[in-house]
Amino acid sequence: IIPNSTRTCEHVFGEFYVYLSCTGRCFNISCVLQPLRHDSCPHIPNKISTLAKNSYLTFLIEQNGKYHNNFFQCENEMCVGFDKVCNLVDDCGDGWDEKMCKNNFQCKSSGFFISLVQKCDGKVDCLEHSDECNKECGKEIISGFLLKILAWIISVSAVLLNAVALIRGLLTMKGKTDASLLNRVLPTLINFGDLLTGIYLLLISVQDTIIMGSGYCE
Repeated sequence: IIPNSTRTCEHVFGEFYVYLSCTGRCFNISCVLQPLRHDSCPHIPNKISTLAKNSYLTFLIEQNGKYHNNFFQCENEMCVGFDKVCNLVDDCGDGWDEKMCKNNFQCKSSGFFISLVQKCDGKVDCLEHSDECNKECGKEIISGFLLKILAWIISVSAVLLNAVALIRGLLTMKGKTDASLLNRVLPTLINFGDLLTGIYLLLISVQDTIIMGSGYCE
């Protein structure tokens, strides 16, 4: 079924991707095709030259009684069919049929192509982990440099100061009578609650900056 409106094309591959992108039906994706000249695709036999758009010479081939030039020209001048474009397979031999597409991610060292939805999905698909270990996969819990600094200062201060206050409070409770002991319990409980809050904020800061930040996996 051909959609009538624009859509995301991350899940679309091959000839269907070519059709949707070149008819303006993919969000923020331009057509991957370039005009074919009459001397393009030199390895294809029996080409018939013809005028295209009254401006340049292109070619057609006859197949099953019909004429077409449904080819994508690679950077190395090889041509492949539309079904081999943006299909996660390097059919050109130089990767040009995939590098022009917005529905894939190329693994860093192996050069293999995977679907874009497999990037940052928490599952390693590239041998060198480049689909998960990159800056784009980092997740920020706290946005803004100033807020990050404040979170670290407040959390570390809350943990240290309340830990000291809690220890002192527990030490002063020794040997106290019931009345004076009750007067020390409430401040000690407040220090304990603030300590837990500081630890929680510190864990968030560690998660945001170290574990899931821009240096994710490094």
